[in-house]
Amino acid sequence: MSKKAIQHGKSLTLPAEYHTLAEMIQYVANQYPQKGLTFVDASGNEEFLRYPELVKNCPDNT
Repeated sequence: MSKKAIQHGKSLTLPAEYHTLAEMIQYVANQYPQKGLTFVDASGNEEFLRYPELVKNCPDNT
């Protein structure tokens, strides 16, 4: 049986003009460049990815 992802932290209120996940991630990357996601594998190893790094590694969505 797989384990579910766990998200911690307060909710973000995003501007209404952002309608896609890509737009929201770009907004968060600009507003909170030192924040990001921590991925934990099955062995408990953690990898932190800052939001700007996530945006940089994504294909162009324009």
